[in-house]
Formats: sequence, structure tokens, C-alpha cells
Amino acid sequence: MKKTISTILLVLVACVAFSQDNTDAVNTNKWIETYEGLNAAKDWNGMLGQLEACKAEVPDWEFAYYYEGVANLNLKNYDKAAVAFSKFLEKNQQTPAAYLFRGNAYLEMKEGQFAINDYDKYLQTNPNDVPVMLNKASARLLNNDYDNYIADLTAVLNIDAKNVGALSNRASAYAMKKDWASAVKDLTELIAMEPKADHYYDRGFANYSLRTAESLKAAVADFTKAEELGMKDAKLYVARATCNKALKQYALEVADYTKLIEMDANNDEYYYDRGVALFKSKDYKGALADFTKCTELNPKNVNAYKYRANTNIKLGDKQAAAADAAKVKELEGKK
Repeated sequence: MKKTISTILLVLVACVAFSQDNTDAVNTNKWIETYEGLNAAKDWNGMLGQLEACKAEVPDWEFAYYYEGVANLNLKNYDKAAVAFSKFLEKNQQTPAAYLFRGNAYLEMKEGQFAINDYDKYLQTNPNDVPVMLNKASARLLNNDYDNYIADLTAVLNIDAKNVGALSNRASAYAMKKDWASAVKDLTELIAMEPKADHYYDRGFANYSLRTAESLKAAVADFTKAEELGMKDAKLYVARATCNKALKQYALEVADYTKLIEMDANNDEYYYDRGVALFKSKDYKGALADFTKCTELNPKNVNAYKYRANTNIKLGDKQAAAADAAKVKELEGKK
């Protein structure tokens, strides 16, 4: 699954403390300017370096903790950032960005529920902030909460129907829940926006998982389209061969295993599976060659000997069939 982390933006504080005396106000303004400059320069270590001096001059100014949190968040000191934002929020609950940034820190620390709670606080005042909604969805995954993950992504898509990341992630979540029909629906929308090989492959897998005659045919079409778009992975050919096997399209199954053998000529299972497909298509000589190659690569592949015995019977070689049957007994430990 994909995770979107919103860009850390420092919310510049424009605050006037009317209860402060003039000296405190001057010092506060000085520190606001100081931190504005450090933020513009992205000098996070500089922010932390100024912290003690700032607290000494304006000890009651809670934004010192806020800036401490921002600096640590950007430096990936997530535990320290969470502590600093918590201290800030003890004194000031009116700055939504503090909840957002602490939520981001918790997300990085894999504290899912704490992150969700903070994102909810932030979203109360910024309900359509899509990047934060995606962050909240990501936090759901830390708890394996796929139902609410899907609900959060659906909320994003209600705002931004063309959000490719949200649609792709929701399709993946449906797949995790084995809701293959919903996954196919989302992937179909995704393909309309981005006709990429990966999307066709994923829809092909979802169609295959539906296990109906029509969905298997659709899966073959999707895998073929993925191949046309440049995907040449072994997983594609294995998946398509499996579909063709279920559809009893043995010649097409053979073609896929031939491509797999071209990719990995030492994989005994590929020869075995192609041999079975050839046997079922009544190409017994071809099947015999593949079972023989399989046993050469893996002399303990008992299923290859079984099929070769049957193949030899079909070819009228009873002596060879008997030898294979004896080998099967030997490998299975039978007397």
C-alpha cells in the first residue's frame, strides 16, 4: 500500500500578547522574526540551538515548544517532536497545525490511533485537506483497519474523484479484503485515467480471483494487455497460464510456459507444468521431453515420473512406463 505524508509547512505565528509588558512584547516579536528567518533557511538545527535562549527571554511563550516540534519533525526526531507539540498543546489548543504535525510524528512512529486522533482534531477546522485525509487513511493501516481505510479513501474520492493514489489504494484494500468485484470496479476507473501495465495486471489478478468463466477470460485479456504495454514479469506468465489452464486453453498455457522457460531454463516446475499442458493437448512426444527434462533438473520430482509413466503408456512404451512406476515407488518409499 502507498503512503502520503503532507509537506511540513511552518505556520508563522502572528500573535500579540496584550497581557505582556512592553519588554516581553518586544522580545516575543524578536523571536518570531528569528524563527521566521530560520524557517525560511530551513535551518532546523539552528532552531534547536536557539531554544534555550528563547525560553530564557520569554519563558511563558508556548510557541517555543511549537518551533521545537517543527525542527525535530524536519530532522526526523519524531519522538522529540511529539513531546514538544504535546507541551505546546497543553497551553494552546487553538493552533490546528500543531495537531497535524504531532499526527505526522505519530504516524512516522507507527502510533496509528494517536495519529488518527490528531488528524481528526486538525480536520475539524480543515475538513477538505486531502493530503491530511490520506495521512489519516495511512494510519488506519497500522491497525489493519481496512474498513475505515476504505471509508477514508472514499471520503477523499468524494472530494477529488480523479485522485489516482486514493483510487489505487482503495483497490488494493478491496483486494486485501478479497472483495474482488469492488477491486475490479476501482481498477477499471483507474485504467480509464492511467492505462498502465501494472493496473491491467492488478485487474487481471482480481478477475482471476473471481473464478468465473467470464472473469477468467477477462483476466487473460488483462494480462495480455499488460504484456503489450511492456510487462514481461514471470508473475504475469504464471498467472495467465493458470487462467488458460482453468479455461482448458492448453495451447495458450503451453505458450506461456515456453516464455517462462526462456526466462528461467533451470526451473523444473516450468517443464513439469508445460508437460502437463502438452499431455492434456495430446502432444505426448512433447510432454515426454518436458517430463524428462524436469526429472533431469530435479530427480526427486515424483509427479513428473507419474506423468511420464502415463505418457509412456500413451506412446506404447510399457517398459519405460514400468521403470517410471518403479521410480515413483522408490521416491514415495513404497515396497
